[in-house]
Amino acid sequence: MKLSSREARAFLRAPRPGIAAALITGEDAARVALARGDLVAAWAGPGAEAEMRIDRLSAAEIRRNPALLPDAVKARGFFPGTRVVVLDEATDGLAPALQTALEGWSGGDAHLVVAGAGLPARGALRRLFEAARHAVVIALYDDPPDPAEIEALLREADLHPDPEAYEAILAAAQSLPPGEFRGLLEKLSLYQSAGTEPLTA
Repeated sequence: MKLSSREARAFLRAPRPGIAAALITGEDAARVALARGDLVAAWAGPGAEAEMRIDRLSAAEIRRNPALLPDAVKARGFFPGTRVVVLDEATDGLAPALQTALEGWSGGDAHLVVAGAGLPARGALRRLFEAARHAVVIALYDDPPDPAEIEALLREADLHPDPEAYEAILAAAQSLPPGEFRGLLEKLSLYQSAGTEPLTA
């Protein structure tokens, strides 16, 4: 199924139960990468990297050996906890391998996060994920973040701007690319952590 923008934001923070895989696409590679990271963190939880519960595969690897993908999804890790398989730079040519992985998925298998920039709406990958009962498509557009998304980012960064600073943040959200805007909020969070007063312009 394809998620609306509002549904996608909620899903990236708290994925719906029963969903095995997500395809993330958009023209802005930085925004796709940020969303991919958010979803991996939401599914795998804390400590996943140290516990080797995240497997990362490249499109080139899957082209050379399509069986790597379903094998990675079915593999069992040494540590308990949710596993996630990440596939970057996906293209429509990988649809057969992804179809095999999706059709063979069962409870306890790794979740699958697939990212690809600029995938066409009627392309094989988007049609595959939209038709699958346990997969979603998250299409990211180049629109600046809306107020609800900005509020969520401010909460995530634990920022408490005063009204003038909030207006400056809104202006920055309209003019900066998504990755740079989030980097700005991270820097502001470090600055504000030095004191307890609200963030000022």
